[in-house]
Amino acid sequence: NKKLPYSCMAWNPDVATYLITASADDSRPELQLWDLRHTHVPFKTLQGHQRSLLSVSWYGLDSGLLLSSAKDSATYIWDMKNFKILKQLESTPDWNFDVQWSPKIPAIVSTCCLDGKVKVFSVQDLGNDTDNLAAEVGKETSVSQAKPMN
Repeated sequence: NKKLPYSCMAWNPDVATYLITASADDSRPELQLWDLRHTHVPFKTLQGHQRSLLSVSWYGLDSGLLLSSAKDSATYIWDMKNFKILKQLESTPDWNFDVQWSPKIPAIVSTCCLDGKVKVFSVQDLGNDTDNLAAEVGKETSVSQAKPMN
């Protein structure tokens, strides 16, 4: 059982002993959920990305939701209660090397891409197939022109 190199990690905001790690190995692009009371093997392994992971972010207001991005240009929202992908955000031609949940505004996520763009999404309706791009940092968009984040 080969040990994975990790690219990033995040602490669970509700369970003090849970840590998620992300694989930097293109041949095994997976997330590993660890319970630090039992560090010999991951508690759960999540697969969905096709290449190594770049960023993970746990939703501070609901630890049942996690964001991940990878070199496959995919950004996923994970259901951490059922360990499955809930939604894929808008794909980009370049990698989203960082993803974050807003710490204060519910259901708002941001992505930072190698193309230099920072995008902010409203993901309040996870069952909706369309992405709700709320803003693009640096783009000439007034608040009145941006899509509402309802």
